Amino acid sequence: MPTEKPSVDDIWNKLITFVSIDTDILQSKGFQFDKGALNQLPNQLPDDVHLVFTQVVHEEVKKHRLDLVIAATRELASASKSVHRQTGVDLSGLTNAVDALSIVPTAETKFKKELHDYAARCGGSILPWSSVNGEELFEAYFAQNPPFEESKKSEFPDAASLQILENYAESNETYGIVISGDGGWERYAAQSDRLYYFKSLDDLTALFVATGKSATEVESKIKEHLANPDSPISRAVSKAMATHVSGAEWDASGYVPDLGDRLEMEVFDASMTSMKFGDNIEIWRESDQAWVVELVAFVDVAIDASVLVTKWDSIDREEIVLASEATHFPHNIEVTVYVRLNDVRLDVGPEQWEVEVDIASHEYHLGHREYSVF
Repeated sequence: MPTEKPSVDDIWNKLITFVSIDTDILQSKGFQFDKGALNQLPNQLPDDVHLVFTQVVHEEVKKHRLDLVIAATRELASASKSVHRQTGVDLSGLTNAVDALSIVPTAETKFKKELHDYAARCGGSILPWSSVNGEELFEAYFAQNPPFEESKKSEFPDAASLQILENYAESNETYGIVISGDGGWERYAAQSDRLYYFKSLDDLTALFVATGKSATEVESKIKEHLANPDSPISRAVSKAMATHVSGAEWDASGYVPDLGDRLEMEVFDASMTSMKFGDNIEIWRESDQAWVVELVAFVDVAIDASVLVTKWDSIDREEIVLASEATHFPHNIEVTVYVRLNDVRLDVGPEQWEVEVDIASHEYHLGHREYSVF
């Protein structure tokens, strides 16, 4: 890296003009370009910093997302065949209707457009393959230069991405920040003259957190209103959180029975019972009258689930149902919340500001616990 880590001065002095995000970071955010952290990044980036993706990342993202769609369509087809085998009902009309939807081609077009549109929202674009030098890639591979290690051919996509970004920085006589959880990207940036490395989006956005008198005043007003559950900001967050909790996915696979061999638990309802906010909030200044706020909410949730517990009878060679019941129990979660404030004026209170709450969808794991059958 040019130095140990970039500073905010490097940003404001326009030494660093672009950032690029690896596939694993996008995947960790659920490819949710319209919710949560990814949705707010365009509002957090300084005007002189833009986002670029490599064609490699573009293809990887498309493949990851399409794999899920293809798997789902195969499950749908398998379920249709199973129903037909067991009931004799002709489902060809349903099958033909599904085929007519062209699900996979439609999804592929949608996924390609989403990444292009998101890069454009951040003032950037998709960098093409054209600058990849195959000879240099193979030289790096056989020399075991970063990101290669231990003759791992799977590193070729990463090597191509990093070469594209290095060439982009050199041709534009600028510097960039790459964001990845992959150690190969970190090792490459360590010996690069043009690329800095961050492990997470949080590390990146921390560079742009607002400071100064105005930021302090906005933060003070927000904290004051968050402490009052009847304030407009608190009510807006509470309403959005209730919707988030009820629409979340819940993984109960960690539950095991204290008796029996097998337990199946399915959550059919979840509702928020209470919520409190963490002490620390972070603020980004989008413009004179627009701010982005990140805060953490600690939420108590009431879970309703159906439970089936069975035991295998080795003599009669069949499963015996030990319990088939509904259960209710509390759970708590930690949720990152973004609040976008518009029409912000410091001479009036937040009750007159425009408030938008943004919470990314999430699957919550209920942990590893023992379920008491009796």
